[in-house]
Amino acid sequence: MVVPCDDRGGAFGDGEDGGVGVRRGQRRHHGCVNDTKAVADQKALAAKADQATQLETEIKRKQEDGQKDLEKRVQTLTQPIYQDIGNALQAFARARGLSVVFDVSKMQGVVMVVNDSVDITDAFIAEYNQRNPATTASASAPGNQ
Repeated sequence: MVVPCDDRGGAFGDGEDGGVGVRRGQRRHHGCVNDTKAVADQKALAAKADQATQLETEIKRKQEDGQKDLEKRVQTLTQPIYQDIGNALQAFARARGLSVVFDVSKMQGVVMVVNDSVDITDAFIAEYNQRNPATTASASAPGNQ
């Protein structure tokens, strides 16, 4: 509740009869100040709560934008590698007369029992690494610029 106060320290409507009326006016004025503080504090708290909500929303949006940017960057960097490995795997399978190659790492929830003699993983990795030897990072590599 807010009670309007006059500039003499009393609440509007108080007479200046001295004595009891003045003391009552002072008490009311003190009440006015406290009521005004409470309202100001509530307004300040509401403003701070709104500001916190806005900051929280902005942080969440920036996190989502950052996650999207990261996923896009990972896709940009890994897509050529996966394409190269896929092409090499097709050539490897053709050279050995293989009709089907399963990437069991991408078959979540599928149970597959395979004889180790038909698992071509180690042979493919060895051949791929022999054809594409690892090199040390150069000064022109991304991230080293």
